Amino acid sequence: MNYRKYLTQNILPFWLSNAFDTENDGMFYSLDKNGNVTDFNKNISFMGRALWTFATVYNTLDAKPEYLSACRSLHNFIKKCVLPDGKLPFVTDKSGNALETRKLFHEEAHAAMGCAAYYKACKDEEVKNDALKFFDITYNMYMTDDARKETTKDGAERYIFGRDMFVLSVAQAMRCGGINSPKIDSLAKRSIENIANTGYINDSLKIVNEYVGANGEIFDIAQTKGEKALAEAMAF
Repeated sequence: MNYRKYLTQNILPFWLSNAFDTENDGMFYSLDKNGNVTDFNKNISFMGRALWTFATVYNTLDAKPEYLSACRSLHNFIKKCVLPDGKLPFVTDKSGNALETRKLFHEEAHAAMGCAAYYKACKDEEVKNDALKFFDITYNMYMTDDARKETTKDGAERYIFGRDMFVLSVAQAMRCGGINSPKIDSLAKRSIENIANTGYINDSLKIVNEYVGANGEIFDIAQTKGEKALAEAMAF
């Protein structure tokens, strides 16, 4: 398969033609195979990822004006969804009113990555500042150990491999967008240290653990030795 051709002639045109909200900006994330919108709410993490995607394609494959227009629409919508505390909601209605929030940093992290890539494309200092604002929230939350963990239904705390890898990708996306700071370097260093020292990589069992307890205990071998964690580890 010619992946570049499939991306630029199939996937991106489908979303550009069907998913964007010309009235309120942003895009819908739930479409059927014919391009009909099946849910008019909006997912902010999805839009951060979409912003990164369209900006990265613009920066690396083809500087088409429609890709930059898509970025502008996504950036505009994300900005108007910012809550009074600077965080972003998880889900909004089509106008941008918050419907669901989370105590995580994923929305801000995806927005930071998207804004960094968009800044590389447009060189707008306002976009750069937005990337840094969303990055700061991600940084401040991740540096508190609680943000790396979740509590199971049984009350056990466990660290999550994906979150440590995720913030490493956030730091790298900021750098790739031409945004550098000691705080970005600090986040990358901390995430690498956490990946190396938390116990995710188990040499004796020859697995990569998706979840690890505070004392190195393994949660559910069936989950931790699957393709997901291994594929993510290779990608990051």
